[in-house]
Order: sequence, then structure tokens, then C-alpha cells
Amino acid sequence: MVVVGDGSYIPVYLFKIAVSIGEIEFMAEIGFSERLGVGFNLLGRRDFFDIFRVCFSDSQEKITFEKL
Repeated sequence: MVVVGDGSYIPVYLFKIAVSIGEIEFMAEIGFSERLGVGFNLLGRRDFFDIFRVCFSDSQEKITFEKL
């Protein structure tokens, strides 16, 4: 269970998954939930944010990953 923006809890199921972004491949722990209730999924801070600078552009509907 994780706390969301309104203070309520939702179930999240964690999986360790092989991920590739461009030429970079790594294992990442990723959480999935049917109860997130938004039109997009956000990456967790673990794993992705240790490797990349991530920029979310809602207006362009684009996410960019820059290797640190």
C-alpha cells in the first residue's frame, strides 16, 4: 500500500523488470496499480532517477531521459 496525493492508500504491486532506454539497459523496481486513477503513469524515484535526469512535459506529452 502507498499513500497518494489526497492521503488515501492504494495497493501497488512491485516487480523487478529489465528496462532499456536508448542504449542503456538496467533492472528497475516498478510499481503497478489499477487504482492510480490518472491518464498516465509516473516512474518511481528508485532506479530511474539514480541513472537519469527525467523531464516531464505535459504540454508536449513527452518525457525525456538524460544520462547523469
